[in-house]
Amino acid sequence: MNALLINFETLANISTTIGTIISTLTLVSAFQLYKLSKRDNYIKEIRNVLISYQYNSNSLNNLITYDISHELSYHVIYSNQLDRILTKLHSECFQSGKTKKELKEYLKTLPPITVSIHTELLKQYNELLKLNSEQSSKIYTDFPSLYRVYEAINFIFNQTIQITKSIVRDEDIYADIVVSIFKNKDKIKNPDDLKESIYHDFMRILQRKLSESDQDDINDALSILTLTTNSLMRLSDKALFSHMKKEKRIVYKELDETDNIFSDLLEAEKGLKLILKEDEILLFREFSTKIKVRNPSN
Repeated sequence: MNALLINFETLANISTTIGTIISTLTLVSAFQLYKLSKRDNYIKEIRNVLISYQYNSNSLNNLITYDISHELSYHVIYSNQLDRILTKLHSECFQSGKTKKELKEYLKTLPPITVSIHTELLKQYNELLKLNSEQSSKIYTDFPSLYRVYEAINFIFNQTIQITKSIVRDEDIYADIVVSIFKNKDKIKNPDDLKESIYHDFMRILQRKLSESDQDDINDALSILTLTTNSLMRLSDKALFSHMKKEKRIVYKELDETDNIFSDLLEAEKGLKLILKEDEILLFREFSTKIKVRNPSN
């Protein structure tokens, strides 16, 4: 009878021990599943950042390449301020016997262009810039190389729109256009004809000025973006997570220590060379160098 009781006690102890082990294993498994789930969600978010940032950047390029240039030019040339100026200009210079020299002197007396630029497409452009900045902030800590690429691209798009806004209010450009139109002043029958001629001539000049360097910068920046995005997207979830850990061990210069776009891209290469192929590294350097040559002080 005593032996039977001992066996029951032993069985009870064994059952308790087994139960404890099972509970522990269950907790460990649950914790591992939680970690894997958290990692998977994080990787999914990173992939969404990659896709969203590239989509937004292509949208920005489409806007600045054609649509915004036309809208901003139209907005200024057909503004109330220029309507008053051009109506008076047409009356006093194009419908009178003024000479080209007298026209140039008259143009010097005109007030500066102070048209406030607020358009729907410009609003869209700024919203896309803001979205890209928000996407950049999500990878600031874990993917410092990609963050530097994003910041360089943000800078280029922001710089381009500022240059565009500056050009569309450049009085010297308008003065040169008016002088050029004046050669055939007999064809300008009214202020509307003058506005239309200015608008078409101005668009040609604006497109030429932007294509000289700014659009080239955007094209090269988007090529860099495609390289980096593709190199990260082709990694498996596990490899992408592993790359994040490797990047954290790389020593980068602080952001306030890099004083231009090229320096940011040079720092970005430290992490990107872990995943870019040899020919892709060469392309990355080629595009970065082109941007540097065109922007020695930026």
